[in-house]
Amino acid sequence: SQIFTVGDGSPSKEAPKYAEAIFNLPEDVMPMTQDNVPSFDLILLGMGADGHVGSLYPNSPQIASEKIVEALEREDKMSITFTPLLLNSADQVIIAAMGQSKADTVAKAVSGEATLEIPASVIMPDSGNLHWFLDEASASQLLLEDQEDNEPDMEQNPIRIFDDEPLLSEHLAKNAAQYIKDTINAKGSCTLAIPGGSVAKALAGFADVTDIEWSKVYLFFVNERCPERKNLKLAKEVWADSVGLPESNIFTVG
Repeated sequence: SQIFTVGDGSPSKEAPKYAEAIFNLPEDVMPMTQDNVPSFDLILLGMGADGHVGSLYPNSPQIASEKIVEALEREDKMSITFTPLLLNSADQVIIAAMGQSKADTVAKAVSGEATLEIPASVIMPDSGNLHWFLDEASASQLLLEDQEDNEPDMEQNPIRIFDDEPLLSEHLAKNAAQYIKDTINAKGSCTLAIPGGSVAKALAGFADVTDIEWSKVYLFFVNERCPERKNLKLAKEVWADSVGLPESNIFTVG
């Protein structure tokens, strides 16, 4: 079996084909919302210091797109990315942020209004759940605001704060693995979308989980460089090859 690839390397051509691959999954694997938007079971996101998630950058037109996958074509970056329309249709979304450089943006994204200036702030699942995984450094400004009685809505945005990045990574992998297992037990499969970077590296913990039926997991990438496929390479290196995820269950760009 081979990895499912789409497109010819240019984001503008690959984005609609990646969307088509998502739409083409059977509905018992990828259910649709009432608005006919695919609903992933679990989406993991990392947040940059500028508030970007996936390849959704501050004030970029892709944020307001009515497509589920968009192209980003800049001199410094050629990629495809999930849009908020797709991200907010998921059942579970986890946003992870680590480090002091992200503290101010975390506070604004969690406690403030949704704004195109901070793409992470517009990630609010329509009927699913949003979870924030933070280390003490990235949560430091949030804690100051809490002490001033400007407490974020914990029911809508449950926040988990860990002592440091290694502990956050450990719990991120454990929580994701447990949700994957529960979802497979409930519906017979699980659709998972992941980014690259520190979040992808945290999933090394998947290798310690022995009771996931990986043949029932369908892996997509929230964003991916074209044509380098850096996030695919990282996922395979860190965990996908070692756990035996079938290559035919991995969906990436061409």
